[in-house]
Amino acid sequence: MNCFEGLLETEHPYSFVANQALKELMEAPGASEKTIPIIPKLIMPLRMALLQGDENIWTRGLNALKLLSETTGHHLNQHLHVLLAQLNKKLTLNKRVRETVINVLQVMEERGGKEALEVIRSKIPTYTSIYM
Repeated sequence: MNCFEGLLETEHPYSFVANQALKELMEAPGASEKTIPIIPKLIMPLRMALLQGDENIWTRGLNALKLLSETTGHHLNQHLHVLLAQLNKKLTLNKRVRETVINVLQVMEERGGKEALEVIRSKIPTYTSIYM
């Protein structure tokens, strides 16, 4: 949980350490079983990172969302609605990050299945499924 809160750090080396620790923890063996029970505690720090105007913090938040989706799969689906508004906003306001956001949405759909697609489509109507 501290690593997700560390996404908001802007000072070096704290931002680097938090980001690297988050990546290593999400990719560690058994990460899924340990992460699934604490997903509700990770959503608010992740949402706060995605709400930031600082491009570095926002990008770290997006990368963390992708890692969390890869690690927890469909268990993240019930929390997606809280995060997708920020992604939709970036899609419409910032063409430069569009491809990266689409990639993360595709990972969420792939890992979360049909239920994830329904949530994504409800918040981002322009999203095209990877299965179409």
